[in-house]
Amino acid sequence: MKIIRYLLILLYLLLGCTSLVDAQAKTCNLRVNPYEFLSSADRSERISTRSIGEASAVLISSTSDAKQTGELVEMTPFFRNVREGKYLVLVSKDGFKQTSSREFTLNCDHINERKIFCLDVNLARGNSLETETDLNRFTVRGGTPETGTAYYDCMLPLPPSLPPVRKVPPRTISGGVLNGKAISLPRPTYPPVARAVHAGGTVAVQVLIDETGSVVSASAVSGHPLLQAAAESAARAAKFTPTLLLGVPVKVSGVITYNFVP
Repeated sequence: MKIIRYLLILLYLLLGCTSLVDAQAKTCNLRVNPYEFLSSADRSERISTRSIGEASAVLISSTSDAKQTGELVEMTPFFRNVREGKYLVLVSKDGFKQTSSREFTLNCDHINERKIFCLDVNLARGNSLETETDLNRFTVRGGTPETGTAYYDCMLPLPPSLPPVRKVPPRTISGGVLNGKAISLPRPTYPPVARAVHAGGTVAVQVLIDETGSVVSASAVSGHPLLQAAAESAARAAKFTPTLLLGVPVKVSGVITYNFVP
């Protein structure tokens, strides 16, 4: 019984120490600055750059894989009360590839309580469904990229009261030709009137896919007029896997093509 009692006391003390450490964990604010090089010159010389507004960012903990989505403050992603630790950031913007930073250490000792910890992430133009693998696109102003430590603060004071969270409206991304991405793609019925006149060829249908993967609109944009209605009907019955952008389902626009052989 004494052994059990001692074990319970030890467990209680360990839990108390853990709670105390959690309570004393330091937190600070984090701002992500997405930007683009406007010149193909040496990336080490930031001569010509442009800040990219209204980008989305997700902060990922390297130790727990916990994720936090940033809010838009002054047109850039902002994270409030982030606990010290090792993180990486995934940034997304229409017209640019998704870009992941290298792991960095958030150290609140290196910034003033009235300042904001900041990261720069250089985005590359391209399809927003692709991922940028060039980790050199993550830069640290005043830090040490070799060790993954960033300890500068943007020099932007934290306002007394931050602006309200600005919700980013659901976005629609372009998926190009979607035939190969469908999980169900019914074949269109060949209209008898079209068969009678030997109408054939390719019909392209512009579609909009909602967040669940269902086609919510379909409109033929090319092809024989006698075949377009059948192609649109088949396209509306198609089904796709939901598309996620930074873990959030989004709408996708694209084209489904059908080939009619007389």
